[in-house]
Amino acid sequence: MGSSAWKPKRIRNTIIRHKSENAIEDLERLYKIDKIPRGEGAFGKVYNACSKTDADTLFAIKQMNISNLSPKKVEMISEEVKILNSLDHPNIVKYYEIYEDNENLYIVMENWPGNTIYDEMVNGTKYDEKLTCKIAQQLLRAINHCHVDKVTHRDIKPENVIINSKGNSKLIDFGLSKNATAQQILKSMAGTPFYMAPEILCEKTYNEKVDIWSLGVLFYTMLCGYRPFDGNTAEEVFKSAQEGKFKLSGKQWGKVSRDSKNLICKMLELNPKKRISAKKAIEHPWFGLITDIKIRSAVLEEEKIEGDVLERLCAYKSVHQLRKALLNVLVKMLKSKETKEITDLFNKLDKDKTGYI
Repeated sequence: MGSSAWKPKRIRNTIIRHKSENAIEDLERLYKIDKIPRGEGAFGKVYNACSKTDADTLFAIKQMNISNLSPKKVEMISEEVKILNSLDHPNIVKYYEIYEDNENLYIVMENWPGNTIYDEMVNGTKYDEKLTCKIAQQLLRAINHCHVDKVTHRDIKPENVIINSKGNSKLIDFGLSKNATAQQILKSMAGTPFYMAPEILCEKTYNEKVDIWSLGVLFYTMLCGYRPFDGNTAEEVFKSAQEGKFKLSGKQWGKVSRDSKNLICKMLELNPKKRISAKKAIEHPWFGLITDIKIRSAVLEEEKIEGDVLERLCAYKSVHQLRKALLNVLVKMLKSKETKEITDLFNKLDKDKTGYI
């Protein structure tokens, strides 16, 4: 079990691609696959699975229908998975193998047990500025790792981050949307407009800076309990984001530092050329305040999300799919130069009754 458990073969970080007449039969020789998908999106269904030789070794298998795609597009998707396979980062889901036949492409990925950040928030997980600062730092480091390797996530949202019982997180589902059809892209956009950068909504050429915008929306919502750009329809959300106007005042914002507001403004810059990069964001002064008493909300360590905020978050469960998308991201990676004082503080937080740090 544990580290000795069976894993799919990888040769020098090169993903193994299996082609056959019946890919699902090949898969079922090695994996026990759940009959009901755990999730479904514009680009396929995802199933939980485990190794037949070790039930404790878990995987996620993504099924993509390729019957209507050209061989060139199928090859491009395969190449993109190979690129994702090279992202060796503790907070990014690992890709292992591809199984393919004439109808479907199956991607075997790491399965990380836990709940999405969205579910954790609506269940009452608290995010004071100290914790949000740590989360933001770790997520930016993971995204910077992607951007250095010329990989853009393109679909950062709370449903695409999973947190386990120890508070460790994984960024999942890169979408493989580079090679999507127009219909698939429209379907994806309708589902998660809250996090989309204005250059995507304006149908302009975009780059990795779209991930920075999405993260800015997430961090903003973590700090105050509501999104910077909102609306009752996709069109209203798009218009709000394209105007780029958001507030940093009010009851919730009175509890957070100027540095946090400064970074949010740099991440939610309308002009992608002026928008801060992941590398520069990691160097922002806000992250020097993780243990600084100047973060006033840090002394409220035992305080839960205020009632009105939690009520708003929970309300998203019962409304249209458009409102389901919420915020945030949790990642767990300390800088090598962080001191023992920081480690001791994080250990103290680990003992918090929520169980999520």
